[in-house]
Amino acid sequence: MKQFPLVSQIAVAEPEELALERKLAVRAAANEWISANFPKNRKFLSHSSPEFSPSEQAWTTALLSKDTHGNVREVGRLVFEANANIVEATSPGDVRESLSLLRLDEEAQSEFDE
Repeated sequence: MKQFPLVSQIAVAEPEELALERKLAVRAAANEWISANFPKNRKFLSHSSPEFSPSEQAWTTALLSKDTHGNVREVGRLVFEANANIVEATSPGDVRESLSLLRLDEEAQSEFDE
């Protein structure tokens, strides 16, 4: 039996359902991270659809918010292992700073201030 590198075996042998399960696990972990770090202000943040980077062997998702004109802006990133554990994240302080730079309207800004 011919041996293939582990990455090739995973890429070939992984059924689409398993890839979808991993993507859902990453989405759930991203939601948990956002809710844990911004419990009062969850409504200001969302995340992009997770994408897998074969070169990094990791899943990534962008943390997103809208500016006062409704344009979606990236305010951070999360990087996950295949098992959906976060291995790298933009610090919550940096995310807060990015949000404040979006110049949220006064009502939203007063709700955001903790």
